[in-house]
Amino acid sequence: MRSNLHIPALAIAALVLFCVADARAQDMHVDRLELLEAGFYDVAKATVAGTTPAAGTVTGAVQELRDVRLSPAPPAASARVGVGFGVRFRTFGARDGERAMLRSVWKIPPPGIVNPNDGKTYLESAADFATTIGTNHLRGYTFEQPWEVVPGTWTLEIWQGDRKLLEKSFEIKKSE
Repeated sequence: MRSNLHIPALAIAALVLFCVADARAQDMHVDRLELLEAGFYDVAKATVAGTTPAAGTVTGAVQELRDVRLSPAPPAASARVGVGFGVRFRTFGARDGERAMLRSVWKIPPPGIVNPNDGKTYLESAADFATTIGTNHLRGYTFEQPWEVVPGTWTLEIWQGDRKLLEKSFEIKKSE
């Protein structure tokens, strides 16, 4: 009977250690972000590597893109479907290779985006994402639907908790 009591106790101990280790990985401190490049891209030339649901975003999901080439010069008409814009940055912290959680927030110019699927007006689009300290990352916004295209100043902020680590604005212009 005594040996049977050890099995639940060991299972509970293992679960506690797993939860503590997972929480520690998610709470790793990012000291700073270094902006490597910022600019515009053609979504048709990028590869979609996956999609993740994200409740705080305009479309309800975030796409992971590969093969994105950023151009610092905006296209003549950046306010159109197929245009994307964003930043590539590197994370710095105490231990390279450790995982940390960050939050990207796109500030959308007035009057905002009205999503016809849910009727909501969005003045920002936010998503949490995992980062690995010591590596490069890309965060961008792509106009996929005509109703997403809003000219004006779009600003990306990247946060860890209550600390803003990066801010970059993009001027989105209609064709003349």
